[in-house]
Amino acid sequence: MPSVARMPQHERRARTRSALLGAAGRVFAERGYHGATLEDVVAEAGVSKGALYHYFSSKQELFLALLEEHLAEGMDDAEALIAEPGPERGQIGLAAEGFLRRVGHDPRWLPLLLEFLAYGSRDEQARAGVVEHFTRPARDRVAVMLHRLPPETLDGAAASIEELSVGIAALANGLAIERAFDPEAVAEDLFGRLLGVLIAGLEAQSAAIATQRTSSAESR
Repeated sequence: MPSVARMPQHERRARTRSALLGAAGRVFAERGYHGATLEDVVAEAGVSKGALYHYFSSKQELFLALLEEHLAEGMDDAEALIAEPGPERGQIGLAAEGFLRRVGHDPRWLPLLLEFLAYGSRDEQARAGVVEHFTRPARDRVAVMLHRLPPETLDGAAASIEELSVGIAALANGLAIERAFDPEAVAEDLFGRLLGVLIAGLEAQSAAIATQRTSSAESR
């Protein structure tokens, strides 16, 4: 392995940024968004404050980068599961189950997210950051997964892929909150089963439309 001094500059920068995000994750999880300071983060990361400001201009920007990374890791895992051989509906269910389990893996993360979302509901800049780094990327990744379904599944659906993505993301968020407060009421596979119900409904609707079209064509 090359020494840090001999590493290419882009590798050194990537390593420093990763160290800062790792340190920020630990500090925010322990102290909460409002309780954490950038001084805490640089001390945990073992870098200078100038190094931190080279990558992140504020605590809010640092948190949003951490939020985006956390979301991306969960969505990457979900997409990898869906890409594996098997029935699309079953793979999506497994991916949903894994995503919800991942959210609950560290019980400190959801309260931290809720703290920032509450703050974002009152602060315009933070709200815009949540949309840019969390809600919109989540919906976009869900839309990518929906596009993996057979085209006929969504034929004639009462909602667009974008609207379905909003609903599925909202369902995931809601179930994560419900499970945090009342874990016995939300089984690990509930999200997957609910998505199965949704997809089955879309398939039934599509089949009914196809039958109707066939009947109309035959009656001409």
